[in-house]
Amino acid sequence: MTSARTVQELVIDADVFVDALVHPREYHSPQPGNPERHAAAPYVEGLKSGDYVSHLPRLSVIETCATVRRVVRRLPKARALAISLTFREWERDGAAVMHDIDEAFAIRAVDAAIRYNLRGADATYVALADALSIPFKTRDGQILANYPGASPP
Repeated sequence: MTSARTVQELVIDADVFVDALVHPREYHSPQPGNPERHAAAPYVEGLKSGDYVSHLPRLSVIETCATVRRVVRRLPKARALAISLTFREWERDGAAVMHDIDEAFAIRAVDAAIRYNLRGADATYVALADALSIPFKTRDGQILANYPGASPP
């Protein structure tokens, strides 16, 4: 008899992806003094293994790639492009569900920005987590402090 696999649906913030995708080799063992970086790895690995499905505002690809290029200034453009392709592969494989920002989504994001005192891009993740009633993983201190549905990785 085989048991059914449980897949957890999440919204995962760009900061978690940035941590796990910029230096992927660092996530196979804990880093002294930086437990947050180690905590990001299971979510990216879980997308690859099928343990997680991440619902994302399409903006997350832009935010992740732009942050990676800004944070790691010497990162080759090809690596940033490869990260973009990783999101496309996850979407193709069903590990990521991209949500376009239409008018209704934008209205929910504005409401989340006002209600939880968030920046614009952050409000899109919160609006999505609220709309789907699923957990939201982030390392962003402002979101963690202001949105009760958020938790660290």
